[in-house]
Amino acid sequence: MSVVLAGNGRRNFMEFLLWFWDYEKSEYVRSRHRHNHSLGKAHCYAATRAVRLYWQKRLAGRTLGSIARNELESFALDLSEQKSRLGKPLSPKTVNNIMSAGTTTVIADCQYRREKAERDTAAEIALLQKKTEALRAGFLSAKIYRQWRICFAAILAMACFAAGALFIKFVVR
Repeated sequence: MSVVLAGNGRRNFMEFLLWFWDYEKSEYVRSRHRHNHSLGKAHCYAATRAVRLYWQKRLAGRTLGSIARNELESFALDLSEQKSRLGKPLSPKTVNNIMSAGTTTVIADCQYRREKAERDTAAEIALLQKKTEALRAGFLSAKIYRQWRICFAAILAMACFAAGALFIKFVVR
């Protein structure tokens, strides 16, 4: 199963990771600060270091959409067997920190796209409701109004189906 993101799927994975953890440029960092969550320069620096030391060796030149879940699992297993500079195996906490430097980006990007799709769907539904209210006010005959209600119900069902499909595409994977 592949981790495919609409829009970012063709983007170079390493460029995306380095941009994501850039303290000055990252939308993720700004979003965390807007919601009063602490995310400091040291954390971003450590994540960037993990990307350059470990992720870049393994996945250089790949696109974001070409990374499969089983590759990430095998990468985590390989990290747990890898030796540190002192010759000891990497600790489980270090492996988790290295893995989260890459997987956090994918999860955050999926969540952002899902929320955007939900907002867009809600705006379309609100617009359709306004049009329905205008019809109720007497702009069209009762027969046409009944036909419009049937069409509105069908459009609303399709919008709910699309929102569910987007949720499954971005979160369930």
